[in-house]
Formats: sequence, C-alpha cells, structure tokens
Amino acid sequence: MKINNFFNKLTITKKQAGFTLIEILLTMVLVGFIVGLLMSLFSVAFDTYTFVSNDLFLQRYLDHVLAVLFDGDYKNNGIRDSLEILSASSHSIVFVPLWIDDTHITHGINDIDQTYTLNRPPKPGAGLPIGEVLVSRGGKSTWEIFPVALIRSDETINSKESEQKVMFQKEVPPKAKARFTYHPDVSLFQDVVMSFKLEQGKIVRRYKNDTFILPNNREDGVIFSDFRFQYFDNTNTEVKVSEETGLVPYDQIQIVNGIKVSCTAILPSKIKKSTSAFDAQDNSLKKEGSIFINLRNNIPGGGLIIRQGTKLWVPSSEEIRTLSIANITNFKNGDMIKLRFTNDTGRTWQVNMNLAIEKNIEMIKEFTVEYPAGSTIFKKVVNLPIDVSFDLLAFDSTGFYDYDIDDYISDVVNLEGKVQLEVIRMDAAGATIYMRP
Repeated sequence: MKINNFFNKLTITKKQAGFTLIEILLTMVLVGFIVGLLMSLFSVAFDTYTFVSNDLFLQRYLDHVLAVLFDGDYKNNGIRDSLEILSASSHSIVFVPLWIDDTHITHGINDIDQTYTLNRPPKPGAGLPIGEVLVSRGGKSTWEIFPVALIRSDETINSKESEQKVMFQKEVPPKAKARFTYHPDVSLFQDVVMSFKLEQGKIVRRYKNDTFILPNNREDGVIFSDFRFQYFDNTNTEVKVSEETGLVPYDQIQIVNGIKVSCTAILPSKIKKSTSAFDAQDNSLKKEGSIFINLRNNIPGGGLIIRQGTKLWVPSSEEIRTLSIANITNFKNGDMIKLRFTNDTGRTWQVNMNLAIEKNIEMIKEFTVEYPAGSTIFKKVVNLPIDVSFDLLAFDSTGFYDYDIDDYISDVVNLEGKVQLEVIRMDAAGATIYMRP
C-alpha cells in the first residue's frame, strides 16, 4: 500500500514539473520576437552610426580637397598662388604658381663667390625673388627674409641667363639652408606649370612632372563629379568661357583675379535607409562644396606682369591711388612701351616710354603723354633707372597731365567711369604694373 502511494506521488510530481508543447512554442515565439526587436534596434543604431561616420568622413574629405585646391599642401602651392594663368576652362585650369628653389646652402664668409644660381630662371618683368635663410635662434630654427639682387654682367645685360644668379644684399649666416621664391619663366621650363582636372572621378594635379590624386594620392573610395571653375575680374564680373573653344579667351585670361571652384564628393554606400542625404537611385552619400579664391598676384595693390596685348580693367582717375610701372627687363636702345587707357565713353589717355641703355645703366630715357591718343600734350626727358618704378600718378611737378585727379589742381586728364588698360606695344621682355584703388 505504501509502495503504491509512493509511485502515485512520484508520477504526479513529474507531471507538475514539465512544460507542455504549447508552452514551449509560445516561449520560443516570445524569445524570437525579443531577439528580433533587439536586432532591429541594433541594426538601426549601427546604420545611424555608419551614416554619421560616413557623413563626417565625406565632409572632412571634401574640405581637405578644397583646401589643397586653395592653398596647396606642405610641398606645393595652390591656385591662390597662381601668377600666370595659361589655360582656363569650366572643368580644368593650367597655371604657373610661385616657384620655390630650396636647393641652396649659404656660402661661408670667406668664400669668393657669394652668388647663387637659381634652378629655374625668373620670368622677365617679374619682381625680385624673395630670399630666405633658415636661422637658428635660441634652439629654434625659423625662415627669415633677406633682401636679394639679380646679378647681371656687362656682357650679358640683355641675356635671360644673366638673371639666373642672385646675391644676398646683407650678410647671412654661413652654411645654412637658403631658398628663393619667385615667378619662374614658363617659356624655358614646362615643369613649373601646374594643372587641375577631373579624370575618371578623381581630381588630378600635375606639377613638376608628377601626377597626384587629391587630397593624399591614395584610393579612399570617394569619387567626384560636377568639378567646375568660374572666373571673375577685379570688379567681380564673371569672365565667360567661350562657347566655341570651351576656354576663357586669351585677352580675358589676364584680367581674371578671382576663381570659384565647386564640386560634388560621392561616397558609395550599402545603407538602404531613406535619408535625404542619400541619392534615391544609387544609395550614395553626396556632399557639395565650393570655395572662392582671390589670386594673390592680382589682388588690389599687387603687381601684374604685362606684355603686348594685355588688357585689364583699372580704377578711374578719381578712384585710383597707386599706378606705376616697374621691373622692366631685357630690352635694347630704342625699344618702347606704350600703354593706352580707354574709358567707356571712348576717351583715351596714352603714355609712351622710350627705353635706353647708357653706360650699362638701363633706364626710361623719356616719355610722352597723348590725350586723346594720337595728340601729344606732354613730353619729358627723365633718365629714370629701371630700379626705380615709374609713377603714372606723379611724373611731373604740375600734376596736369598724369592719370589721377589731384586736389586743388585743374587737371587736364580725367578718365571717368569704367577704364580699360591695353598694352599696345611692349618691346621689353616684360614689366610689372602696380595699381590700387
């Protein structure tokens, strides 16, 4: 009897301790639902994290590319340091940036030869190179500027080769690194030319016989589209690209003083979430960016190399504050420079400079003023050495015939409105015009 009661109790206990099939199925459904919910939440969080990371990466990548276009990298200059635009289209630009010759070590104090031969000759008409020496002071080394002069021999005063040598005009520390920054002559060396162009989704820079993919010359999975250039003169008027050639016309390139660069950076993505930043068709993350660049060589107060045929807008007689000619290079006796200024009503003012070399001194021998062009109203012998700039706002004591409007003087010359300068004759290899409103 007792044995039977024991087995009966044991059977009942086993039945009470188990789970039914329905209970197990319900439990599995509930666990699956919870796991699915957690996975869904994790997927949304992961997608959000990936999107934010990619968005931040692409923005920084685009900013880096625009910065390299604008200011260059640690080795090379950017578009801002363009000195001479050779070709300009809506999708590419070719120009000459500042050249840095850093291949020199300063001579010892007792060395006979104190000259330095530049590895690329300066462009005729350009300003003097900027000479710098790496000076150590207090355990720190910094680049310090020292004045330099071009060296020309009597026999080669008109030779381009004579201008490849420079000399410091002050004593510099011996056996120190030295570098020279200047406008190189592109007619003699093509490796001084820099270009930017979109090729197969990459922005490519070519310079010094090297090809570089912006911004770091490696494959990062980012591609670019809509890479465009717009060009502006010093009045912020857009300089249009010719519909026939696809290029800015030659006579308009030289008045370009600002450039807007825009592009779209694209990062292919596997995220399928509906987000406004993603393209609905290819699910790619896209960022648009642009930057406006004022060219250093053409900003107000800066110098611009001029040659025959150069045309550019200048301030009117009432607005001008600086207007001078300097750095006239490589000419012979009897050569001339003729500058004609024309306003929007057709009124003209022209200056003709006669150049000469006497006793190995290069100079502006004399000049004449025509107002209007073809009618001489003033002539003067000045014997002005080319080391001194020729001021077009103060070339005679009366102030009657120069370009600007002077206070308390009844000026003869007055060009109002929009004025264009044209170099109608340039026998010298080059010269620089400086102007400031």
